Amino acid sequence: MIGHGSFAGREGTRYTAVAAGSTGAAGSTESAELELTECSEPLVSGGYVSFTLSFISARITTQGTYLLTGGGLDGEPVFLVPVASGDGHIQLQAVFTQPATPSEEH
Repeated sequence: MIGHGSFAGREGTRYTAVAAGSTGAAGSTESAELELTECSEPLVSGGYVSFTLSFISARITTQGTYLLTGGGLDGEPVFLVPVASGDGHIQLQAVFTQPATPSEEH
């Protein structure tokens, strides 16, 4: 399972995103490049850890689940939501809330 440690300190890392379940002509998949622009500090409360990721992309305009590769990821599903646009880019966010590990709770 990916977590905060999968993204912390990786701002500027580029990922390839493919819409989950999408295939184009002859079984090919369309992909888009994303750049991680922010990984928020984790918030631990009630046994859960939450954090937000921000990305920019020139091509992703629809919210949905995308499989991310690059930066140590190998096709991990992430739900991305477009939240703003400008300067030829779309800003996307992913919000994670998952059970905290014992090390995150302290």
